[in-house]
Amino acid sequence: RRRPRSERSERSLRSAASAKSLGGSPAALDRQHSPLSIPKTATRRSALSTELGEESCRRTPEVQRLAMHVVDVVLEELGMRRSSLKTICLNQHSAKTVTRLQFVNILDDLCKASASLELLDPDQSEPLIAAYEWLATRCFTKKNRDVPVHYKHIFRRLILEHILYQLVTNQGVTLRTLFQKMDKGQYGFVTTERLRQVFGQLGISDQEISALMEFVDAPRGTIRYRDLFEMTHETGASELWNSFSSKFPEETDESAPKTIRAVVCITRHGARFPLKPFPEDIHWPVKSEFWKTYGGKLTPVGVIQHEDLGKTMRRKYLEEEGLLDPQDPDIGKYVHVFTSNSDRCLMSGQAFLQGMFPDVPFSFCSDDQKIQHELTGIVMRVQCDKDYTPVLHGFKHNPRYDFLKKKVFSSATEYDEWAKQPKMELLVEKLWKMTGFLKLSPLGNDNIKRLQCLTSVKQQIDIERAHKLPILHNSHDLCLDSREEKLIQKVTEFTFRYRYTGRSEEDQKELSRLATGLLPQAVVAKLDAATKDSRAGKGHFTLFSAHDNTLMALLAHMGFRDYPIPYFAAALCFELHWCDRTEEFFVRTRYSADPREQPLDLPEDRKQHVKSFKLPATSGIPWHLREEGDMLYSDFKRILMEERKSFISHEEWQLAAQAEEEAPEGTRQPAEDDLDDDVGDEVFNGDAVAGIATPKHRRRQASGSGHSDSVLSGTLPL
Repeated sequence: RRRPRSERSERSLRSAASAKSLGGSPAALDRQHSPLSIPKTATRRSALSTELGEESCRRTPEVQRLAMHVVDVVLEELGMRRSSLKTICLNQHSAKTVTRLQFVNILDDLCKASASLELLDPDQSEPLIAAYEWLATRCFTKKNRDVPVHYKHIFRRLILEHILYQLVTNQGVTLRTLFQKMDKGQYGFVTTERLRQVFGQLGISDQEISALMEFVDAPRGTIRYRDLFEMTHETGASELWNSFSSKFPEETDESAPKTIRAVVCITRHGARFPLKPFPEDIHWPVKSEFWKTYGGKLTPVGVIQHEDLGKTMRRKYLEEEGLLDPQDPDIGKYVHVFTSNSDRCLMSGQAFLQGMFPDVPFSFCSDDQKIQHELTGIVMRVQCDKDYTPVLHGFKHNPRYDFLKKKVFSSATEYDEWAKQPKMELLVEKLWKMTGFLKLSPLGNDNIKRLQCLTSVKQQIDIERAHKLPILHNSHDLCLDSREEKLIQKVTEFTFRYRYTGRSEEDQKELSRLATGLLPQAVVAKLDAATKDSRAGKGHFTLFSAHDNTLMALLAHMGFRDYPIPYFAAALCFELHWCDRTEEFFVRTRYSADPREQPLDLPEDRKQHVKSFKLPATSGIPWHLREEGDMLYSDFKRILMEERKSFISHEEWQLAAQAEEEAPEGTRQPAEDDLDDDVGDEVFNGDAVAGIATPKHRRRQASGSGHSDSVLSGTLPL
């Protein structure tokens, strides 16, 4: 049953190349000098035992390749028959089970019996022992390292290791892409004949396929994706699809006390079309039909931005942190996506998922839809009504917030000072000629009003720059310079922040509390659920696809005053970790205002690395004075919910949102459509977030402050 001598000779040459890459010599050595031919003495057994006891497995690609060659040799010596392994176990140990050390000795004996590994130098046994140890960690879990394992489990594991390594390294497939390749018609199942056919096309030998099929449970001759996953998961092989395709660190730190349990990510949508055209800006159509169809919608550039953001999250949280197994058929239970009915938010969420989970299907349901059966893959909950929600739009339909906003802008002396500056007056006049924007017209608008409307100009500049267009290109051939753009940025960033921070710390507390609505409670509800999840090695990921105003309101509510303004595809992430040493949960908060400058997955030695920061004890803290580092989850929850007095129910927010006073006449404030022009006319009713309860029926107020919000009344498995 052994392969022809010629094939074995070719394999020996390949082994020599592998040995040479690991530091060995390609020169042929006598068999008695090979480290594999050392007699089975107590010294040799003690040496192997010492090596294994030191946990010296270096999970480098070189060691992994050598380990896979060892598996190749072992399966060849066994003739691809598990009965051969059974005979060895009974003859050597009088049992069908073997311990970790006995397993390593069997590997050593089988390799010694083969001519394929005899070219290693006598002093190069360390890489081979590391390969043995790597295989031992695959067959014996860390918790059960001292428990004997049945020979069937070991044989199945060796077969899977060998097949999956070939598929990933040679074909670049994952478990999901493999199943999709077999199930081209997307029927949800494949036949055993189809499985054999595809495996054969991918270069898997008939013997390996036959050995694998012994472990496939297909009574009706059909296999679902879940069956394939459970077959690999039962032996612990499911993580191979991720480990083989990921970059291994040079050393594995198994003593790291911190493990990630959950991530809640709030993003701004990607680049979009303008909501409305500037008459003098020649980049865009002037007909209203275009803007009725495309105004405010996500562009292909925005899709790419969020797909790249999803890829960044995949590298950081799936490949590096190991938060989730993307091959898990139940991944939809642990990944939650919430978005408004706004096209740019919905499409951004889709692109994000495509980047983070490229092989996982996703489906859609309305926010108030009760799911009667299991949906496929990840579910995106979409608001389908025309009311705002206090989860992502607490600043909308909020009379109390509107009153306070008018009040603080009436006391904003900065606009008066800027309006008196000649350079500002010249800038506004130039922008009026460049854009033709009526709110910048000197007719009927004083300079203060014109300055406050520069937010629309700033949005237009960001949109055109994202699409690599000359900014504010116009028929008058006027151009902005960097000095003028800095003036625009100075005024608009003040306006963007001032609506949530106001003049004083007390202004900031009340404005941001009303504007951020129920989002803090939604974040805490998700993190709380993760603290109660006893499943080992599985985390949670939640995405809120939202707007820049959503992020700015939350950052102000967290206590910061001059936070960076979120660019397209900005992301605010709350990471929940567990510390084994202190046996406590802690939170890492990261904010990437501009993923072009600060991607979240940059290593710590890079200057642009996004460092975690703590929530300040009080509001009004300058961004540059924020305290970096981690904070206990109990402190995070106390500050965000209790100290900041965050709303815990829709009724509480609705009561606080009622107008108590009327704004004084003549109050100067930015126009509503300019302040919130990133939100536009699309609205967001809500998503099902567990942990927040409201009555089934709500009375809508004539003022518009009452919102039908099933995010508060529905539930979603966490």
